[in-house]
Amino acid sequence: MKKKTLSQAKNTMRRALVDLVDPPPSEKLQRRLREHFADLCAYCGMAAQPRSGHVDHAQPMGGNGLGNLLLACKECNGDEKREMGWEEFVAIKCGHDPTLLEARRARILEWFGLNVATPKVLTPGIEAAQLEATAAIEAYEAAYNRLRDAVLAGQTVESVPPAEPIG
Repeated sequence: MKKKTLSQAKNTMRRALVDLVDPPPSEKLQRRLREHFADLCAYCGMAAQPRSGHVDHAQPMGGNGLGNLLLACKECNGDEKREMGWEEFVAIKCGHDPTLLEARRARILEWFGLNVATPKVLTPGIEAAQLEATAAIEAYEAAYNRLRDAVLAGQTVESVPPAEPIG
């Protein structure tokens, strides 16, 4: 079993908070995205079938609305695009082929035209709760680091013998 890291835990917590405020689209809406791009990656044109394709944010921190989502293959979504915006990334994927670049840009822009991005406006109560949750994640990190330091210093947990079976 692979060891879990502090950054993975913090990332999971942050994503859960984002999903509360700006939920990802339903399966039905994601199907519309797949249909528009014919199960092909919007960036490189490779297959992005339901098991290997991913819904990717066109602009980092742009929200989970359909107007900021594109279909991406595992490689483009996972290892290559990272925090790059869609226009820069699709240009890289198309290399020196202006015809291919224009075709992919047109398909993406058509999707955006059908699904306008709508920014979220947070209420003061939500903003306050987000700050509180961020502070809790930072407190978790500090406690994790104290625990890690104690373990590295040789402090161990004593094993308790199993209880006797009843009956």
